[in-house]
Amino acid sequence: MTIKYGRGGKVFFDNVAMTTGVHPGTDMYGRCCASFKGQKVWARQFNPERGQPMVINDGGDLVIMGYKSEGRGIIVHTTNGGRSEVLGGIMNVGRDGETAFVAEDSQLRISTASQNRHPGGFYRSAVRSINKGKITTLEGVDLPLRSAPKASTPQFFVIPLYK
Repeated sequence: MTIKYGRGGKVFFDNVAMTTGVHPGTDMYGRCCASFKGQKVWARQFNPERGQPMVINDGGDLVIMGYKSEGRGIIVHTTNGGRSEVLGGIMNVGRDGETAFVAEDSQLRISTASQNRHPGGFYRSAVRSINKGKITTLEGVDLPLRSAPKASTPQFFVIPLYK
């Protein structure tokens, strides 16, 4: 199920899981779990999975207080002057070479961690910021690492606070 709301208004989520309906391990991504345009959104215990991207914040205010993501693709993509704040959560899986969070001419604050259960399934880049055409990327290897078993990838990282 994809949730799309019109411009404006307030949206509250509490303990919500959503997916695009794609089965894990398949290659049928391309749909978005939640897309917001110009709204004020508060989400607590949020679980968007298998979207690409998983959440779009187009010019609104988005606050996520606790989340778990699963699957590859951008977790939160913020555009058009939007402001997104992600306070705690865990990003699972990803795919080597992907970026977890993207802000285009927008503001982004994040405090989160990554983990991986599958070899080769991790986010190499934590954040990509595009501001007036200038691209800045925060790589996972430049962040503090979480302790993890040797069998896991080196991309077990923590974003203490990105602003």
